[in-house]
Amino acid sequence: AASGSAALLNQIAAALATGNAVLVAAQSASLIPSGLPQQVRAQIRISENLKQDVGIAIALVDGAQMANMLPLLAAREGALIPTVESTETDAIALWRLVAERALCINTTAAGGNASLMTLEG
Repeated sequence: AASGSAALLNQIAAALATGNAVLVAAQSASLIPSGLPQQVRAQIRISENLKQDVGIAIALVDGAQMANMLPLLAAREGALIPTVESTETDAIALWRLVAERALCINTTAAGGNASLMTLEG
């Protein structure tokens, strides 16, 4: 969500650079430049209802939109959506847009035999 085209383009660039999908709040959709390349435009989806839209993992929001967006995102079912405040010119911390997952197996709990932890019934 952004209040200006430059801020929105900064958000779109950060999301696409990190391999994320782009979901633009309907109130910010008019800020998408008409001259945006079709390959980029094809990666953008407009959300008419952020409260109902599924699959949101993080929200990039410029300062002017933060007060409007936080209650909307907090009212969603499930886990809270982390938000990153962005501006027109400041770099967005791309590490915030990348998730790393690790699987750890506690072999001590299985008596030293990790295969006991993965037996299917």
